[in-house]
Amino acid sequence: MSSTKLQGILRQLLSEIDAICREHDIRYYIWGGTCIGQLRHGGFIPWDDDIDIVMPWKDYQKFEAVIDKCMPEGRDLVSSFRYPTYTNPIPRYMDLNTTALRSGRLGDGTVCGECIEIFVLDPMPRDPAEQDEWKKLMYVYCEVLCTAWVQGKRRMRKDFVDIDLYEKYRKKMDKVGREAVLKELENKLFSVDEADSDTYCLRWMPRSLYEIPIRCYGTPQDVIYEGMTVMGPERPREMLQLYIGHSWRNLLPPEARDEHPTRINHDLAAGNCEREYLQIMSTEEMADAMQRSKDMGMKYHKIRHEHYLDRARPAMRYAIAVTKKRAEETGLEALRSDSKKALKAFGEFIGMQRERTFKFNDVAIPLDNELLDVCVSAMFEESMIQQVFDILHVKHKSIVKGSPNSVTGGAPLPMTEIQESVYRAAKDFLKMVVHMDEGEFDIAKSICDEYEKIYPQHRWILRCKVDLACEETKKSGDWNKVVDIAEKALAVYPDDDIISKRYADALLNTGKKAEAEEIYHKVSRQSINGLLLREMNDYGIEEAALKLDAKVWEF
Repeated sequence: MSSTKLQGILRQLLSEIDAICREHDIRYYIWGGTCIGQLRHGGFIPWDDDIDIVMPWKDYQKFEAVIDKCMPEGRDLVSSFRYPTYTNPIPRYMDLNTTALRSGRLGDGTVCGECIEIFVLDPMPRDPAEQDEWKKLMYVYCEVLCTAWVQGKRRMRKDFVDIDLYEKYRKKMDKVGREAVLKELENKLFSVDEADSDTYCLRWMPRSLYEIPIRCYGTPQDVIYEGMTVMGPERPREMLQLYIGHSWRNLLPPEARDEHPTRINHDLAAGNCEREYLQIMSTEEMADAMQRSKDMGMKYHKIRHEHYLDRARPAMRYAIAVTKKRAEETGLEALRSDSKKALKAFGEFIGMQRERTFKFNDVAIPLDNELLDVCVSAMFEESMIQQVFDILHVKHKSIVKGSPNSVTGGAPLPMTEIQESVYRAAKDFLKMVVHMDEGEFDIAKSICDEYEKIYPQHRWILRCKVDLACEETKKSGDWNKVVDIAEKALAVYPDDDIISKRYADALLNTGKKAEAEEIYHKVSRQSINGLLLREMNDYGIEEAALKLDAKVWEF
């Protein structure tokens, strides 16, 4: 768990960045876990140990131009533009009075203190062909810049991880020098005007495949984070949906609450550690050692990239064989009639297809279409909307790209009518929720009305109907209408947390406080939806507060 002292340091750093940006008309946005924390907790996710922000490239240039005149004493902005030995695409606004060491930063000639990481947002070309080449160059740029480790590892999309192109620039680096190569790549990459782009790309290779529409960031919105007013995205929920998926709303179980592998001393100035390192090895010697290690790593990862399908095929064959065996033992008709039984039979396939290596490389496990139809139908029926979308989206992309069958090498299996129908519906359901989140109720209603004709009893349709009724009631004041709609939905899904919470809201507004509070307590104990928990915490439900503060996970 992150300490109160650490969070206090980070709050102060963010406050300073916010003041500088407002004074000089510079855009930034809280991002990632910080954005989730603002929406779910009103501040830090309790187990989080950092604050992340993003800044469009032209705004970051302004930030770097004014920073030396604006920084308080005991601060520094560490970036590859200010410090040639800093080998990371992420600039860091640093507290020099503390020490926070990470292995990838050792000996790079810059101090390592607690910091705010500033992820740069680069506009990408609109033209698909130009965008593909741009991404390959971004991959090369990050690898050339980073001498401490290999950025584009096995989970990266193979189509823009072009190690041959990297090797070409690596040889050029030996002739003209690293700085000249970086400057050449910067001139090619960072000249795209924001007005000529629809998409930002994170300048951070392990996540640069996450491309977010510029509209999601838009005009910075003032939001409250840890009692401070800071800048947030214009469409934060859509941004998080595209970056993480529907699960961003949910609290993580204790075993998934990771912390950064950092060695921290808040009472030791960062410069002291730097001086200790320089007594053992100079910055130049460390840079040479790191580059030699990087060169060896790239040779190893080139082999892995060239043969990643060879290594994946046995796992795919195993998943297919297990799935076929379970389907034969149970019988397809039994699986078609019992979605829960089907999910159990297809568990091996579902888990493997959603594993990041397959997902990020657009590798569709070629399960027979008859079996896949049963699988995706069961997932859709059981409201696994994000999961079934992920699986079918990989298959869709592999077909569009003309990727051969990943096991046999033959033509890719086409999508059936059932798969197309489920894929289209899942995509629209996810859009429906985003439109609800962003207050675009008319658009959400049109999607809901369309699919209610086909799936009148689907959980996501009933949730949307209840949410829409709540919004309409805020104007009309007739909460009895919400009670009626929610009771009909609960007759189908009696334990649904979202419908139950809205039902309790309606009861509360019709004067049935005791009944409403009983439901609030029940939902707080059962739900992991952080947005619902925050609403009930604001009302004063203790169980919701305990979960949000990470003091309990299960009651």
